[in-house]
Amino acid sequence: MASSHRTVAAWSSLVNPIQRILDCLLKLWVRQIGAWLYLFNGPRIIQRKFNKSQGRPFEIFTPDNRYVFASSPQHIRELDTAPDTVHSLQAASRQMLQPRYTMHGFNWFDRRGTEGVGFVRALRTLLPNNLPQILPSLAVLIRSSFAELHSKHALVNATHEAFMASALSYIEETLICAELLRLSPTLLGPLVGAFISRRLRSHEIIYAILLPIAEQRCLERDRKNLGHDEDSKQAESAGTRQCRREIPGILVLLAPRQWPELWA
Repeated sequence: MASSHRTVAAWSSLVNPIQRILDCLLKLWVRQIGAWLYLFNGPRIIQRKFNKSQGRPFEIFTPDNRYVFASSPQHIRELDTAPDTVHSLQAASRQMLQPRYTMHGFNWFDRRGTEGVGFVRALRTLLPNNLPQILPSLAVLIRSSFAELHSKHALVNATHEAFMASALSYIEETLICAELLRLSPTLLGPLVGAFISRRLRSHEIIYAILLPIAEQRCLERDRKNLGHDEDSKQAESAGTRQCRREIPGILVLLAPRQWPELWA
């Protein structure tokens, strides 16, 4: 009798861990099925979770991540005031767009203002502070640029067709590549990203065309800071003509000449 009790106890001690492991695997399997169902029935899943939450935050699992939804004014204020070490839109955009594979190897840090993110000062400080001075001249510049482009359309035959085609397909290719990477297992991410990026060429074409222009602008800025005003003006004039010949639609590359403080 004692031997049978010991046998039952031994079997119980063996079965209980196995049962817990099976329960964990079952929960994980059910969660993965729900995550993949989100791709086909996302809006209804969000609405159902929102109705059950009664204003509280709720989470939804997707194949690539876990998303937490907050809808109450209190939680939205908490998110708005949270430090970038806790809540970072930089990290969210990085995870969403996968720039390492979709933007010609370009990547940024999760924290705003870290080295490598040089546009923060321009977007958050210089641009808002200079909007009253920028907008009138920008409107004049856009009108004159479009008028010039329309007047010379029949005569200009140096448009960069490869750049324009790549610019049109760049966004679509970026989103497609990012979605495929997000749906891929983490271990296969680098292989899938390298495979896709070799076949989506628009980001390489845009990078190769815009990089020399950006380098030329930096060189003009440096020469101007050193006091070479005349040489800088001549270089700017030549650069503007080249830019208008090759990429007539990129007005943002022409505008900064009116506001040197944005490039200081």
